[in-house]
Amino acid sequence: REVPELAQLLDAMEPCTEIHCGVKAVNSSRLIDLDHNNWFAIGDAAMSLDPLSSQALFQAMASAMQLSELIMKFGIDTEVGKTTIAFEFEQQLERIWHQLEAEKLSYYAQERRWCRSKFWERRAA
Repeated sequence: REVPELAQLLDAMEPCTEIHCGVKAVNSSRLIDLDHNNWFAIGDAAMSLDPLSSQALFQAMASAMQLSELIMKFGIDTEVGKTTIAFEFEQQLERIWHQLEAEKLSYYAQERRWCRSKFWERRAA
């Protein structure tokens, strides 16, 4: 209510009309044991990233670009090409995952303002 723009929005709300949609986990996750049967997962389908990292959109676009480069380099018209693409792409995603996990731990370790809150306690490890 102390922010004028938000106070206006709150004042305009009708009482008891808000809807609670539940709690959703927004932690990082990735697809493991990919079955490369003529498909490749990119973006959030391959790995969804913690929103506090601000990396999801960038990584979604980067994975699409990386896959397209591999397709142009090796071609998808042979089994050898598809197998090579699958292996190379999986290796790229693995490297990205480990790098982002390390960065995430570093960023979470820097936050000290709410060290006693459950959210930050779980991420301080």
